Amino acid sequence: MDCGGVLGPPLIRWLLQHMDAAIVGSGSNHERLAALLEEPRFSFYTLDGQQEPALVSSLVEHADIVVDLSPVERPLNERLTATELQEELRVRTELVRLCSELGRRLVHVSSAEVYGNRWPTRVGSGPLTDADRQVREDEAPLVSGPVGDEELAASHERMTQHLIYTYGETESLDYTILRLFDVLGDRLEMLPRADPTWPVAQVRDAIVAREARTVRLQPEDLYVRTLVYVEDAAEAVGLAIRNDQSRASGEVLNVGEPANRVSRDDLARLVLERYREQFWDGRSPLPLIADSDVAVADRNLHLRLPSIEKAVRLLGWRPRWSLLAAVDAALETLLATMSSPNGSARG
Repeated sequence: MDCGGVLGPPLIRWLLQHMDAAIVGSGSNHERLAALLEEPRFSFYTLDGQQEPALVSSLVEHADIVVDLSPVERPLNERLTATELQEELRVRTELVRLCSELGRRLVHVSSAEVYGNRWPTRVGSGPLTDADRQVREDEAPLVSGPVGDEELAASHERMTQHLIYTYGETESLDYTILRLFDVLGDRLEMLPRADPTWPVAQVRDAIVAREARTVRLQPEDLYVRTLVYVEDAAEAVGLAIRNDQSRASGEVLNVGEPANRVSRDDLARLVLERYREQFWDGRSPLPLIADSDVAVADRNLHLRLPSIEKAVRLLGWRPRWSLLAAVDAALETLLATMSSPNGSARG
């Protein structure tokens, strides 16, 4: 479900390489899947789950494993009307019911936003340490905050995950839930949320348009997060789908790279620096990232470090992409996409 976005193409490539199975994808857009549509073991259905429930039911019925990427590719947001929100929730919960009723394994790919925006906290005095900032699947409280854009998506996603867990406990649903920490896509997009005002998006758009523009920062752009490259994230999802010896069944697993720590500000500056050094033609206009007008006392204030011990132990997965290598690879793919006649690179 929703395999035409940022995570779907590298996941399908991984599955084609590491599993001998037919893969059926669905979504509203297949532009990024152009090269993969020629693969004999892959087929794609263009659909909207809200408008074509019969087709969704048929796809689930004929599958052995159902992989839902919609929570990370299309997180709910406060711009939905009440009717749209209700329908989105109906579609997502119906998918869980179908998998349980038909005995299909469900791999539910979500994000670390379910941990809330009040992390980390500690009791007592002294500075926060990496141990304090570490988020473990079975220990971290799912903290609620004000109902803004992030919290709305997180609240409803928590409800969906609780439903999956309950079906697993009471109806023997075979499931794995993956919580992806911030993902850098292979065209410099961000999951689970992509805001065109974020510095890296402005730098990327300026590079694509070959425009000289000034990128201005907001205070939240200065806070450090962790990033995992989409190829690493896709491998983790693929291993959960393969589920060797059923080790991932009934488990919730973090997927992230605690070593890749960067703010939106520093990420945008790194992208611009690497573009100038590795890919710039020496003539095209370059964007300028303005210095911030404000300072923050603690750039690590909102830093959440994913504990990936369970993913390492149960999946045999470890992230391999450094931040520098990820940025270079994403820039290369982005520029190849710009020069491709159909706007697609590597599928």
